Amino acid sequence: MREKAIFFGKKSALTGVISEPQALSAPTLPIVIILNSGLLHKVGPFRLSVDLARKLQSLDYIVLRMDISGIGDSKMRLLPDSSPASIADLSETMDYLSGAYHQNKFVLMGLCSGADNSHRVATLDSRVIGTVNLDGYCPKNYKYSIKYYSNRFSSPRFIKEKILKLFKKRCCTEHKGVFDQKSEALARAFPSKEKLCLDFSSLLERSVRMLYVFTRGVEYYCNYQNQLKDVLAPLDTKDLLQVQMYPYFDHTFSRGKARKQVIDRITAWLQESFC
Repeated sequence: MREKAIFFGKKSALTGVISEPQALSAPTLPIVIILNSGLLHKVGPFRLSVDLARKLQSLDYIVLRMDISGIGDSKMRLLPDSSPASIADLSETMDYLSGAYHQNKFVLMGLCSGADNSHRVATLDSRVIGTVNLDGYCPKNYKYSIKYYSNRFSSPRFIKEKILKLFKKRCCTEHKGVFDQKSEALARAFPSKEKLCLDFSSLLERSVRMLYVFTRGVEYYCNYQNQLKDVLAPLDTKDLLQVQMYPYFDHTFSRGKARKQVIDRITAWLQESFC
């Protein structure tokens, strides 16, 4: 196993851990970049990023697990405009890897905000030929609403809670906790459906291959297998977009069985797409 910590980018402000195949030669496979998620550093939730990188390394992929600016060991980046720091971070990252390994094709992977950053950069940089988006973007549609409300109004527990809430007398003001699920501080900024369709149209035109994986952790916006493809219709996604739904896995893949299954799914998709 060959792994090393590296500093790169302007002023060596970015950090990551790179995994190299045992027999390192001129790479024919794309380089995989695994982005951190939210405030978690490059290890990933429950070491998901580590296990994924080592699995791909064993299949001769060069893999970088990185911290974007201001997270983990990477320094904060101050930009003169309002553009996300992740765009500049990934551009410098790909510049560095292209020079070090003489490969100019990349696959970006991320969970949650990492998936958002992967999508955003993929639409702007033609060096990205594939993305793996775990709990990434997916607008709601009417099928989502039908499934969402039919499940809840057929649940005795849900009905009981609503009745109790309706008739319960509160003697004091209710305060939301810091980590309330609906807190504005924790809300993800999703692009509009129109903007998302334009993004996907551009990616499909460039033949960018995409794997979207959804869990029950995002059932508040995605709750069935083909929701993303339905939203994107009438775009012809052909075989460039694959969607996998894991309705019993939590958002951070906390169970070992869940992590193994999603790693196997990602690995199979990579081998099918780029080998």
